[in-house]
Amino acid sequence: LLLTLHWLFCQLWDFGRLLYRNAPPGPRPWPLVGSFGFMFVPKRLLALSSPVRRGLGVLAPHIFLTELGRYFGPIYSLYVGSRMLVVLNDFQLVREAMVTMADVFSDRPSVPMVTIITKRRGIVFAPYGPVWKQQRKFSHSTLRHFGLGKLSLETKIIEEFKYVKEEMLKNEIGRA
Repeated sequence: LLLTLHWLFCQLWDFGRLLYRNAPPGPRPWPLVGSFGFMFVPKRLLALSSPVRRGLGVLAPHIFLTELGRYFGPIYSLYVGSRMLVVLNDFQLVREAMVTMADVFSDRPSVPMVTIITKRRGIVFAPYGPVWKQQRKFSHSTLRHFGLGKLSLETKIIEEFKYVKEEMLKNEIGRA
């Protein structure tokens, strides 16, 4: 039994190394929690580990990502659970990705639960392509018809809010 467990552990270790071989540099992920496993380790033990984790503790996300960028460079990978995320930590890289390579970076990740619920339809979770473009164009024209981007909608909202405010004040007086 012990020999079998050792063999299984070695196979999983080798498989993990194959997965991370082509990925950008980044903190080594933990099983189930991904790259955020350090959050479950006491600060004293973190000080003994790699330099990227020393002194970080629990930081605001933007500071944490900036610190990782200083250690690993402008492109690095993080794992949320078993899903790899590539972080671009430089304005020029983000611009190149979003402007010159927009078609490559326009799609959304496939999440099995969302796929089951939405059947990959709709604007938010649909894959990038001609169907998504058609749905987006239709949605924009429909929203414009209802006043999106026009000041006429603002006056209607303010008018309706007056009625809501009156009702709230009536209910407040009734309770007192």
